[in-house]
Amino acid sequence: MSETRQPLTYAAAGVDTAKANAALTAMMVHFRQTHNQYMLDADGQPFAAPMALGRMLKDLRIWPDQAVLSATVDSAGTIPQEAVLALDFFPEGMVNTAYNVAAHCCADIACGGLTPFMFLDMITSTDMNPAINELISQGITDACLELDPPVMVVGGELAQCPGTMAEGQYDIIGFAIGMGDEVWRIKPTERVKPGHVIVGYKVGFHMINGSSLIRRVLKVAGLGIKDIFPPTGKTVAESLLQRQPNWAKMVMAQMNAGIKLSANSHITGGGMPDNISRNLPEGCRAVIDLSNWKVPDFFTWLMETGPVEPQEAFAKFNMGIGFVQIMPRMEADRATLMIADPMGFTPYHLGEIVEGERGVEFI
Repeated sequence: MSETRQPLTYAAAGVDTAKANAALTAMMVHFRQTHNQYMLDADGQPFAAPMALGRMLKDLRIWPDQAVLSATVDSAGTIPQEAVLALDFFPEGMVNTAYNVAAHCCADIACGGLTPFMFLDMITSTDMNPAINELISQGITDACLELDPPVMVVGGELAQCPGTMAEGQYDIIGFAIGMGDEVWRIKPTERVKPGHVIVGYKVGFHMINGSSLIRRVLKVAGLGIKDIFPPTGKTVAESLLQRQPNWAKMVMAQMNAGIKLSANSHITGGGMPDNISRNLPEGCRAVIDLSNWKVPDFFTWLMETGPVEPQEAFAKFNMGIGFVQIMPRMEADRATLMIADPMGFTPYHLGEIVEGERGVEFI
């Protein structure tokens, strides 16, 4: 007599579509808050997100032949694993992680002088958890609603990957699209000149870069996610899973005020040396005076405990400067006193551009 075998299902293979649908329903409650008159089929076109681009160009007074699109993608890397470990006592960590992904992508768009207007997410996990996905969507929505105009979250992808990720892992990826007029676009290698000043803006932690190195330092120190992080006096989770400044908010306000920016550098992986160098034309050297700001205790503790050598730290961490702008000297006061300070962004005069070999020099 032959053995009766049970039929296989997708759920038995580790993919629960009911959970995915529940997660999507919870997420759309947040994402719909970002939709505006340019979002067609707001309840969801089945396979893509159509936008009223012609109407948007007309309202923004952008001639079609002058319209410029910009796109970027980034992820939270390994940070969601820290947020998962902290869910039982610091669920805000997952919200903040998702917020940082959206803010990070929008800042990258703003670096070019364009306005972010559309955001998509991709969330991958082994077991789709509607509660976690709602935390993620809350963070993304918060970041997008802070901008003026708000960035529309138009959709994305939920992927369950059993057997290809460690159980309980999450991956959060963001995609942003920006738009503007060719006249607005910032072209750093044409604008940056000797004599321009370098302004940096304060951040107290690593944003979404350098987490793998930080975890190695924490291992050396014997600290877990619930232990107290010496530089802050708060738990490791609260210290690592903070919200980063929403730099795009500042840049967009500066440009709307007519401030002439020569370059914007988002200080992500590669630190100041790499991210500032990208904007320098040949014959221009960025000279930064280390005495012009205090490196936060967050980073000095990592350097001393690791130990992490200064050259490695400056090449991998932001060292307390999360965003850098280069501009003519006459524009610097307007950019900082009129816009950045009132909005809560803390500026430092880091140095200036001089004639010399292309690169970044610390003195």
